[in-house]
Amino acid sequence: MKPKDALLDRWEAILAQKDDAPAICDTGGKVSRTFREVDNAAREFESKMDSFHTGNVLAVQIGNHTDWPSIFTACLRRGVVVLPLEQSISDQQRDAALKICNASGVFTVTKGGSCSGRCPQRRSRSYAAEGSRLYS
Repeated sequence: MKPKDALLDRWEAILAQKDDAPAICDTGGKVSRTFREVDNAAREFESKMDSFHTGNVLAVQIGNHTDWPSIFTACLRRGVVVLPLEQSISDQQRDAALKICNASGVFTVTKGGSCSGRCPQRRSRSYAAEGSRLYS
């Protein structure tokens, strides 16, 4: 049996309490996502992560994107390790980090909303969601 994860336990408790309360707001104070919407997106991401297994590393290079909490939660549920990457690093630095950490995939989004990504060691398989893309 998989050991309990304290972060996931706490997330479930917060979700039960807050459900439709604002979870993410934009800089103007407009609600971008409720707790329920974050969780629904996490479950959708998780359903598309069938090629990732416990202990795999997923690099995430999306800056302060509203999908961050959902991606992180999906990874926790699957036992996937998240490798956050700063958006401003060079391609060479990103590729080196992917290689050093043996990343199984990378999740990226550009500032303009167009998608890009690759993993030098794997064939690309993409999953698009609101301007984000998962490559494994």
